[in-house]
Amino acid sequence: MKPTNFKKIGLIGIWAASLLLVAQWGHTQTPQKNSDGLLGTIISGNDIGFRLEGFSTVRGGGTGVTGTWMVKVDGAWMPATASAAARSITAK
Repeated sequence: MKPTNFKKIGLIGIWAASLLLVAQWGHTQTPQKNSDGLLGTIISGNDIGFRLEGFSTVRGGGTGVTGTWMVKVDGAWMPATASAAARSITAK
């Protein structure tokens, strides 16, 4: 075989390997299926809740949950955000 054929075979091999790597990465990025009907559910008390958005692996091999803290304002659930500034608490 000529040296140029080895270069072509090498480039084809690198190209095929990159396709496999991208396919594997894309497969891991697919959204989780909602087979049990729990995702999107708000687990709550009266005014504070947690919207379940997924499951993750935690240290020790267990399973944890991911989600968003929610607050009920005027009967509607809204996501809670952290404040970057410190504020004093005043009683009205």
